[in-house]
Amino acid sequence: MRPIITPHRIEPLLLPFLREKFPDVVFTTVKAAETPSRECLIVAEPQQLASPVSQYVRIRMSTYATTETGYDFQAAQTLAGQIEAEILQHGTMSPFIDAEHSSGPIRIADENGIFAYSIILMTVSVI
Repeated sequence: MRPIITPHRIEPLLLPFLREKFPDVVFTTVKAAETPSRECLIVAEPQQLASPVSQYVRIRMSTYATTETGYDFQAAQTLAGQIEAEILQHGTMSPFIDAEHSSGPIRIADENGIFAYSIILMTVSVI
């Protein structure tokens, strides 16, 4: 018999320790109407099962940094690297099993401005 699968919502598990580690950064799962000077948008996308008791989760991370003169991609890229390092450090704390860098931070420009975009792949327990 297979175990009963109970997928975790990952954002509520990541955001508290990130907010504690980076108190001057606004962490959210929905883009703020007005971009704060430092903001990180985190969206977790559950993927297929990695095993009967674990699931892959793709973490999409958009990091913004602004100054009085506009968007600062260098600062956003540096901040994205720092945030990713923190997530990877916590990547083996239950219910997380593993975390690894996938891509980024790359420069993206859209209607929300210029930001650093990264992807982290996690494996998470589902029992």
